[in-house]
Amino acid sequence: MIENKCKFEEGEKVVGLKQVVKSLQNNELKTLYIATDCDSFIEKKVLPLTDEKVLVVRMFTQEELGEASNIDVNAAVVGILKK
Repeated sequence: MIENKCKFEEGEKVVGLKQVVKSLQNNELKTLYIATDCDSFIEKKVLPLTDEKVLVVRMFTQEELGEASNIDVNAAVVGILKK
């Protein structure tokens, strides 16, 4: 069995809708992780704020993103800040 474990690339991360939206508005993100099982309103809120410079990754669940972020709850969106 192949395990599909979420691991983030190097860099400081922001977790949660408010922090991710703020970081996208300030052009601070290089990668955006969106959970495959997140609500559509979250996608509608963050995707229009991305451009071709932001890599969008959709391959993990909210539970996997939360676990990889070292938080005790699920995470719908996680962003990796530019260096």
